[in-house]
Amino acid sequence: MRGVIGLFRPFTLLPPVVGGVMFSALALKSSVSLGHVPLIILNGFLLACANAVSNILNQVYDREIDAAHPKKRGRPIPSGRVSVDLAMSIVFILTVALVGASFTVFGLVYGVLMSLILVFAWLYSSPPLRLRNRFLLSNLAIATPRGGLGIMTAYSAFGDPLNIEILLPAVAFGIYVFGANTFKDFDDYEADASHGVRSLPVVLGKVYATAVSLPFVFVPYIFMVLFPAVFPWQMILAIPAALLIALLCVSDMTLEGKGELVWMLFYIHYMLLMIGYVVPKI
Repeated sequence: MRGVIGLFRPFTLLPPVVGGVMFSALALKSSVSLGHVPLIILNGFLLACANAVSNILNQVYDREIDAAHPKKRGRPIPSGRVSVDLAMSIVFILTVALVGASFTVFGLVYGVLMSLILVFAWLYSSPPLRLRNRFLLSNLAIATPRGGLGIMTAYSAFGDPLNIEILLPAVAFGIYVFGANTFKDFDDYEADASHGVRSLPVVLGKVYATAVSLPFVFVPYIFMVLFPAVFPWQMILAIPAALLIALLCVSDMTLEGKGELVWMLFYIHYMLLMIGYVVPKI
């Protein structure tokens, strides 16, 4: 059971839960009632499960890379605690359950958007395309479902995902994730390079990858300045997390031994941004 829980990587499931709850509340605003609470929670849960599908697929198809990584060889699959067959069974069950629940509970638009998120989960890790190995396409395959598309899906449970108040943050946060999510690749540099993964640090080197990725952390604040009628000023409450990321990057552009910490701060910053965007509006 501990191995199965490890497959889900619980910390990474927090942002989709926060996003599901926040953007559900944004779509409902003053019409929210106690009757909506179970559906709001379900929305966050479904998005977290979609993220879990991506996490498990990544561990299945990266098992050789993880086995070569000092910190990741203890993960459930390379350590032998969970078999590939069991992991893939969980993936298939979750995928079918997610698609069924999405269409049944939240309707056509939500179901289609959730299905697209799951398609990206498969395309990112699994052959033949395996976008994870492809320069910049790997960033796009993460940013689309975990950034823009995820936000639109959460909102579509109760509102129109083409509304400008959700389209603009979807773009802003999608761009943010596109660049800042690169921080997860720094600690994987050696293992990725030896297995043909063309991540930003592998292609550009760690120093240039840091220089390219860091500005993306501040993209949401640029949108806040450009579109003040849409982006509330309270988003600046997330700036301390952004500045801490910047400080860690500037102190050592190779992020030697700091990649995991910066990656965790990226997630915390993302959650603070979503909260800072939604709470003032509701």
